[in-house]
Amino acid sequence: MMSEAKFTKGIWESVEHLYNGSYEVTNSHSGEQICYLNQGEHNAHLIAAAPEMYAELENLLCLEGIINTSKIKAVLAKARGEL
Repeated sequence: MMSEAKFTKGIWESVEHLYNGSYEVTNSHSGEQICYLNQGEHNAHLIAAAPEMYAELENLLCLEGIINTSKIKAVLAKARGEL
């Protein structure tokens, strides 16, 4: 049985700070800052997509027995800090 994910729930978005080219990833509903990157537009976009990717991977677990879900389970555990 998987443990509960403890990361900030919701849709995240990356926002460029035009004055210095840095990026911030925030919760699009609450405005809570998830992280700040001095540079790395592509990393900011990847981090912002993380909650949605996690949810989609969880959805694939219903196919256990049809597809090999061991790698999916491993990456979800890594995201939860269990590996």
